[in-house]
Amino acid sequence: MGRSTAETAPEYLSLTAEPVREHLAAATQLETFLTGAGTLTLDQRMLLVDQALVLLEQNYVHLPLKISMHAVNPVQRLRLIRRQLEQQTAATMPPEWIFHAEMSKVFHSVRDLHTNYQLPAPFAGRIAFLPFLVEETTDGPEPRFLITRVVQGFSAPAFAPGVEVTHWSGVPIEQAVELNAARFAGGNAAARRSRGVESLTVRSLSAHLPPFEEWVTVSYIGADGVARELRENWQIVENRPSAAGPEGEASLVLGLDHESEEVSRAKVMLFVPHVIEQQLAVDAGRSPDIAAGETASTMPEVFTARTVQTPSGTFGHIRIHTFHVPDAGAFVEEFVRLIGELPQNGLIVDVRGNGGGSVWASELTLQTLTPRRITPEPFQFINTPSTCASAAATPGCGRG
Repeated sequence: MGRSTAETAPEYLSLTAEPVREHLAAATQLETFLTGAGTLTLDQRMLLVDQALVLLEQNYVHLPLKISMHAVNPVQRLRLIRRQLEQQTAATMPPEWIFHAEMSKVFHSVRDLHTNYQLPAPFAGRIAFLPFLVEETTDGPEPRFLITRVVQGFSAPAFAPGVEVTHWSGVPIEQAVELNAARFAGGNAAARRSRGVESLTVRSLSAHLPPFEEWVTVSYIGADGVARELRENWQIVENRPSAAGPEGEASLVLGLDHESEEVSRAKVMLFVPHVIEQQLAVDAGRSPDIAAGETASTMPEVFTARTVQTPSGTFGHIRIHTFHVPDAGAFVEEFVRLIGELPQNGLIVDVRGNGGGSVWASELTLQTLTPRRITPEPFQFINTPSTCASAAATPGCGRG
């Protein structure tokens, strides 16, 4: 059995929300963090490029499709990076974060969340954040971008959840989102836009480029109706550790979007630390404090279940924050229990921001919602010498 989050978590996460605030208060500014960050040698950088070439050229089944769809050539780009490294020395090579930025661009160019470039220490396990969250609403003729959450203890004139953002560092917010979205993976325009909005204020340094700007200037219409501006520096802090995932045979059946999982954990730490307290209460055998209309869960970091009133009636709403759990069976049992306690005339299953995890947990949950048998979609490998060497016993491997 894997160790629980409480057993592996830093001390600041094993207590209440107050130590979380102290942890955030000790964050480092982006400029300070990037100065001298990383210890990769020139030879290690070359090795990373060589391994990336093997992965994309010899093992990535969707490469021809992605080249055609997005007019990119990641293999050739890697070869150019390799050539540039050959012309550098230990004294002339750029800072490590610039190397990782180039590698991330290559992997993001294929716009496939199944193909990731994850950074090593000191980037791994850290996030870049601003002390507020921006989200998009389409409740009106035009999309609007609102502040929806603020880190406890942060304040600015007439700045609170509900205020509307108009510009981002001088760029109209709609255009700023589109420019930001172009830097992220995502199989379609809507997915990239979602990433573009989310990354305005929270980014995983394990999975993505660090911000290019050291600070942002946010133009907003304050709660008092007055147009105002706020300048805020990007901060770097250690993220919450990952929850225990499946082990043994189950660990081989994972579909995990590492970046979304990292950002989801960061949002809990930044904006809803009471969820941590709920999990601690459950682990201690106590009843967690929950909001009115919610149904208590034994997995508060996984599920949020509540009753909602809509123009069409009263329905159940269950938010599945992640499928990254150690026990798929227990996950499904809790899902079934929760929806059984919600109104039965309609159910909203909300998986926004879900980074995936156990394929068994997700597919078994889906099966509970229909009496028909669901057949999972099979997957394929590209037919190359590298793939065949890894599956030499596969009948027919290597044949045209």
